Amino acid sequence: MEYHGLVSYNTDKYQEDHVSWWDCVDVISSSGYYPIDQWEQELDRIEKTVLKYKKPFFFAEAGCMSRKGSGMIPNNWELQGELRLEEQCEWYRAMFEACKKRPWLRGFALWEWAPKLPSASEAWKDDSYEICEKPVQEIIKRFYEHEAGTSLM
Repeated sequence: MEYHGLVSYNTDKYQEDHVSWWDCVDVISSSGYYPIDQWEQELDRIEKTVLKYKKPFFFAEAGCMSRKGSGMIPNNWELQGELRLEEQCEWYRAMFEACKKRPWLRGFALWEWAPKLPSASEAWKDDSYEICEKPVQEIIKRFYEHEAGTSLM
């Protein structure tokens, strides 16, 4: 049996310009856990790599917890803080707003949609990366309804 699909490699955040063998894959990908106020500068940096290798790009993982302070350090799953659903919403808005301007960016795998889905009442008390049944789910839905058709596909 032969594999005929696309091959990618997911590098960690900030490492996109350190992989010397992007020419060996079909698609460049990384984990997009950037601070809410650094999306533009990080996308500028990633863009140089994407243009150098002439490859499509996607975030193989991206997300933010709904905890106070998580917008500035979204990759820190050990962060302690009070529940703040709006912080998760703000982070996703910032990510989508910055990314929709980049025609080379093809999409996202969003973290996290758990296998065991929470009820709405459970979700609104959940300070993790979970997006199901939280206010951020509506932001994601609106982005894909209104932007993805022209920006990312």
